[in-house]
Amino acid sequence: MGCCASNPSEQPEPIALLVRQLFDVIDSNSDDAISRAELKAALGPASSAVLGKEGAAPLLKQLNLSSNEIDDEGCKTLAATIGKEGAAPLLEELDLTCNKIGNVGCKALAAALCKEGAAPRLEKLYLRENEIGDEGCKALVATLKEGAAPRLEELDLTRNKIGDEGCRALAAALGKEGAAPRLEELCLDGNQIGDEGCKALAAALLEGAAPSLKARDAPLATRDSSRQMPITPPLACRCSPWTASRTS
Repeated sequence: MGCCASNPSEQPEPIALLVRQLFDVIDSNSDDAISRAELKAALGPASSAVLGKEGAAPLLKQLNLSSNEIDDEGCKTLAATIGKEGAAPLLEELDLTCNKIGNVGCKALAAALCKEGAAPRLEKLYLRENEIGDEGCKALVATLKEGAAPRLEELDLTRNKIGDEGCRALAAALGKEGAAPRLEELCLDGNQIGDEGCKALAAALLEGAAPSLKARDAPLATRDSSRQMPITPPLACRCSPWTASRTS
């Protein structure tokens, strides 16, 4: 079941009604309980609180909150909910694309995922087009290093503010620390990653990091597209997005 709303400025009441109706369905114990929720262009920073009912989404597998106005405070509220053991036991996909989440919100999400029983089946995490920098990236990869989201297959950090420091932390986590062993797709284009971060990531991959990744032959998007650093296959990176898939 999907719920979608658009143009919230023109339809404030229908949107509020939509959210109420959605969670009325989630709260029900019928066979029609929701497995997929999509709330687009409807939620503001505080609206994530509607997810805070303990055990409100026992069958939720996909949660799409992309293209909203969720900032750090909203993300912290969402993270507090996800961090409750048993709050989203079947959640496989969390999409927070195109919001206003920065380092504080990303740190809160990372801390939540690190809690025992938090989203144990999470496979896809989309944080594309937010405001996450090095500190948020480092917190997220530290969580993965601790064993959070062991089933994670896709991580999208496209078009954030991650630089060399964050990329080096990611490289170390995927490499020596063995984080996210099932990771098949990693998107980093449109950040502020320069030569040093790229070299660290390439070195980690050469040493066997992220064994499920198979890089594509295209350059990595860095600070300035005119100064992209090409990497010789098989350690090349696809610009949009950087994707790697399992070898046959």
